Amino acid sequence: MHKNVFDLPEIGRDSYSVLDRSELSISRLETMQGMISGNSLEHILSCLQANMELLHIKAKNYHWNVSGAGFQGVHGMFDELEDYARQVGDRIAERMRYHCVKVDATAANYLSHAWFSEGNADLDMDGMLSDMCMTLMCIIEKMDEFDGDLATYPVDQSMLQEINEGLGKYCYFVKSNMSHSSGDVSY
Repeated sequence: MHKNVFDLPEIGRDSYSVLDRSELSISRLETMQGMISGNSLEHILSCLQANMELLHIKAKNYHWNVSGAGFQGVHGMFDELEDYARQVGDRIAERMRYHCVKVDATAANYLSHAWFSEGNADLDMDGMLSDMCMTLMCIIEKMDEFDGDLATYPVDQSMLQEINEGLGKYCYFVKSNMSHSSGDVSY
């Protein structure tokens, strides 16, 4: 009996019998969970999904608590970023399920994978923008580290690159809303 459709033997026109082919093949789940340059696909996707959920929470926290001159634009931008992070987190979770990886959607799991600090609602607008800019840059940098690890999984690698491009766009939007005369953030 097969556990899922991915364990079913392939049926082809070659000389191998169905039984021989299933014995020679490695299950898809075992292949996907194998090590890829030190990071398993499961680890990479779990970390990305967790951090997108945490970004969603941080952006919503800032959306609800931002105040000051220019409020409307920044308030709306944080809301858009929150929507983007939520959609991306869901997209990654769906990809995890495609690879037969269970999604651990718990606060404890998300926090154990966190790459950045939680949002501080007591910050002023510039503080929130600066913190969000550093958060986005942190995520982008971490995702860049995983890019090469996904070379054998071109669909996942392309998804990661597309997400990173979107995060870069939001980083630009955040920087452009900062009131610093140079618009630059020092780290």
